[in-house]
Amino acid sequence: MNTKIDEEEPLDPVMERVRVKMVRLLGISIGLMLLALITVLGAVVYKISQGSSKDAETQSTAPVGTQHSLLPMLETLEFMLPEGAEIRSSSLAGNRLLLELQLPGESKEFWVLDLASGRIASKVSIR
Repeated sequence: MNTKIDEEEPLDPVMERVRVKMVRLLGISIGLMLLALITVLGAVVYKISQGSSKDAETQSTAPVGTQHSLLPMLETLEFMLPEGAEIRSSSLAGNRLLLELQLPGESKEFWVLDLASGRIASKVSIR
């Protein structure tokens, strides 16, 4: 009975060439992945550094009172709601205002108001 641990037999020359090619391909793949990772991290650091300097520049050059206001200054904006309608919720995004209206009965309407022009941009009815 053989008590020695079987040692690996050397590969034939064809399989050895395939193994060498696979190891080389693995090295190239790892190198490309590391290069891509370094590139992405460099781009992130660049964007972060550019964004913080741009924010500081905007804050220092903007007149007082206009730093947070992106909407035009409207004195009064009036809209006629349908008879018996109630505003259930509202949401502001940019210069658009979304109003959820509860109409008499079980129907709802959604109005999108354009604050820059002072007009109703669209109406969506749900019955």
